[in-house]
Formats: sequence, structure tokens, C-alpha cells
Amino acid sequence: MIEIAAVTDRQLEALRFIHDMMQPRGPTIRELGRAMGVPSSQTAYAMAGRLIREGLAHQLPGSRGLVITAAGMQALGLKGQVMGWHTPTDLRPRSREMGEPS
Repeated sequence: MIEIAAVTDRQLEALRFIHDMMQPRGPTIRELGRAMGVPSSQTAYAMAGRLIREGLAHQLPGSRGLVITAAGMQALGLKGQVMGWHTPTDLRPRSREMGEPS
């Protein structure tokens, strides 16, 4: 797990944006870049890549959306389940009624 002290202010800002956009889906990398005011898509991809490599965010399989992992929630000072998602290795949406992967 990443040391929370190692998370930069800029990373926390990105995580807050992802958190706020996680319903009904996470933001795309380009949306993250626009919200963060980065000058190019390449810079946005680098920013998202670092969050993903450090275990703070995850790109949904078959989607362009980003979601925050449990470590990312911890970095934000939030507790509990990550917006109805499983662990970072299994990020399929859960059916809220059935409690089963959809």
C-alpha cells in the first residue's frame, strides 16, 4: 500500500475530481485532464497513469472511466466501500439489489 504522506496535493486534487464524478461512471482520462487544467491529453494520461501505478485509481475494464481504489479513498480520508465496487483487482459493478456482480 502507498504511504499516504507520499500523495501529492495535485494527486489529491485529481482523486477528489474522480471521486465526485464516480456516479454513474468514473470520469475519462481526458475529462480528468480538462478538470485539472493540464495542457495536453498526453499529460492527462501521464497523471492518470501515475495514480493507477500507485494504486490510488483504476481504469474500469472495457471502459474509459476511472474509479478510486480503497487506497485512494484512504488518501482522501474517506472510509467504507468504494462506491459499490469490489477490490481494486475486481472492479465490476455490483447489483445493489442482489449484491452480485452485474
